[in-house]
Amino acid sequence: ATTLGALLMSLGLFLLIQPHLLYPALLVVALGNGLFKPTALAQVGLLYAEADPRRDRAFNLYYMGMNFGAIVAPLVSGVVAALYGWTFSFLTAAVGMIVSAAIYGLGWRHLPEPRRGATSLAEADNVAPAASHRATILVVVLVWVGAVLFWTAYSQVGSTFALWAEHDVARSIRLFGRTLVVPAAWLQSINPIMILLAAPLVNMLWARSKAPAGVRIEIRKMILGALLLGLAYLAFSAASMAAGASHGRAGLVVVTLAFVPFTVGELYVAPVGQALFSRLARRGYSSLLMAVWIRTMMRGYLGSGLLGAFWTRLSASAFFAGIA
Repeated sequence: ATTLGALLMSLGLFLLIQPHLLYPALLVVALGNGLFKPTALAQVGLLYAEADPRRDRAFNLYYMGMNFGAIVAPLVSGVVAALYGWTFSFLTAAVGMIVSAAIYGLGWRHLPEPRRGATSLAEADNVAPAASHRATILVVVLVWVGAVLFWTAYSQVGSTFALWAEHDVARSIRLFGRTLVVPAAWLQSINPIMILLAAPLVNMLWARSKAPAGVRIEIRKMILGALLLGLAYLAFSAASMAAGASHGRAGLVVVTLAFVPFTVGELYVAPVGQALFSRLARRGYSSLLMAVWIRTMMRGYLGSGLLGAFWTRLSASAFFAGIA
């Protein structure tokens, strides 16, 4: 399913070369993504036994790889589009997916024999240490709701925060005797860059922890992540309030520093949530539960749009404080 998903995404990108095939091409890309994402995530979890403490750290590394791709891909495709046009940009992306599928196929032989198929994993039969299947479902539902709310708040960074950065953040900096204005769009890169920097440090911290691996530890991490995201939005709110009091703009340094708890909070929720759902999955349900996790992001993005409607009704400081 993972290989087929990668190839379908590549096919969809090839189809995008023809403008009249736009909607069929997007459908093929979506179907490929639906096959690829949850099954690749499920396999990360299946690499580790039930009580293996490395599971959370593995998902953290996987998440770091995703963000590295999110930084590189727009740069490469954007440069190719600027130099040679969108046709070659889509071709580059399509070839990139084929290379991705090839790397995946070549890596398969490095797995120990028992790890090459979910059906041969004894630990896939294990259920997390919940009292019953019903209790496991309850944990999934409650964490799912919490994750939807997390993504609803998190996703403001690409909408209302972007508007605030454009109009209310002082983006001028003095460098070598010259005044440079940082484009507001560049602030969107702070988070993925910090993820690449922070993920190894977070993994080192988790590796030193003596706490046993399990559902309770992962839920505690996610609670901490939510609190850190709230702290970041409180910092945005305070920066906006201070700027309003002085009739100026929020400082770029303060805004950048606020992304530290924002990013660490994300690392304590996104990969940990994936690891938690992987741990809770019964035999044969790993990919399905990963798809359920991915739906928390989709629902969160929808909620983010609804929440963003209040941006025009409230001051920026009140809006960010409300999110916190």
